[in-house]
Amino acid sequence: MMRIEPHKKKRRMVVMSRWSIMALVLLLILSVSCTGDEPDPGYNLLANGANGSNDGNGQDEDAGMDSDLDAATDAEGDAALDADAENDADAENDADAEFDADAELDVDDGGNGGDEYPQEVDGPCGLMIDLGELEWGENQLEVDFADFDNQLSTGCDDTADGAAAIYKFITPPAISGVLEVKSTAAIAGQIRRGGCDDGADSFNCYDDDFEIALAPGVTYFLILESLDGDMELPADVTLGFSEMEPCPGDLGEAFCVDDSRLEACRELSTSPDIPRRFTVECPSGECVNDQCVGDSCANAIKVSDSFHWTGQNMAFFDNHNSIEELINSGDDATCLVGDADDQTLEPLDSPGWEMIFEIEDLEDGDLVHIDIDHVPQHNLIVIVKDTCGDEEICLATWKGDSQMVFEAQSAGNIFVIVDTVMEINGFFDISIEVEKQ
Repeated sequence: MMRIEPHKKKRRMVVMSRWSIMALVLLLILSVSCTGDEPDPGYNLLANGANGSNDGNGQDEDAGMDSDLDAATDAEGDAALDADAENDADAENDADAEFDADAELDVDDGGNGGDEYPQEVDGPCGLMIDLGELEWGENQLEVDFADFDNQLSTGCDDTADGAAAIYKFITPPAISGVLEVKSTAAIAGQIRRGGCDDGADSFNCYDDDFEIALAPGVTYFLILESLDGDMELPADVTLGFSEMEPCPGDLGEAFCVDDSRLEACRELSTSPDIPRRFTVECPSGECVNDQCVGDSCANAIKVSDSFHWTGQNMAFFDNHNSIEELINSGDDATCLVGDADDQTLEPLDSPGWEMIFEIEDLEDGDLVHIDIDHVPQHNLIVIVKDTCGDEEICLATWKGDSQMVFEAQSAGNIFVIVDTVMEINGFFDISIEVEKQ
């Protein structure tokens, strides 16, 4: 082992102290110059010792002899670090204050950050006006057809030319509403649901002021079309939107206005284009006991030779649902629909608004010709029964057909029930003819 002489040891200690001081000063300079910046990932002060020594234990062998000098240097370094820290804190506070000011400006300018309506948007059908959530009460529109560039057509009038005005809106949630569209100008209107193009679900076509019931929380498009050629001035249109009053009872209420007309109020479930309250002419021209004749088995429309009627089923309620329970849909099932040849028969369920006809005084072999055009045709269900009140026994069933023939198997009366697969305001052209044999 090498022996170190005392005087050499002292000299070595002095040299080591100078190097320690220089290392510390270098560290302080680096600390000051790098204040506020992220440290180099490869430089770790703790791993290299507290005072710059490389022994890994955080202690310096010169610490005892040079404590005063180190203390003074540390104090100066600490003061510099404190000053830098204060400057950094001030800078950080200033930055935070500036950030807070910006945030406050953003809140003041944008409110909750939501879009402002109405606004022009470039949609799938061209330029349209987005009204956002339609407000209750009156909404005034100034419609300039020259602002729109689409090729849409309501189909209300074949002579209508030029672009249609498109207004998009969403109805408020939870509450159904009635929209009343009024204008002093010659305008056709149509409501479309879920889309604006000509292939979207649309409800009727109006060539004058109209009123329509709308479901809650649904996106609709109001399509307006000028019936006055190139309308030079903007048209004033008023959208009156009011909450729909509920109808009493489970099915609603109805009463005869006179001997042939029914006034009714009915809850809507699937078809939002039916007015909540309405007055209609009964199909047979008879209104008895606050219902149109034909609305129940006990009050069926009597047919002895022929019957013809064109109209909508708004006057009828769901008083009868012919249904075949799955548990009974075996060999003995009679209320099935489909094609027996390819074995696609399925249990019947007809919860729509039905019209009931009683075909009287049939003889064995007589033919009953039933011809019905319905829009939409695939929703139509026609049922023949021997006993009207028995919902699970059918003599014949058809779904989606337009022409049907039933041959009587015995003398007596039968019931023909014209129904639908859902509560829907359908258009009917019904013809029933009895062919005697």
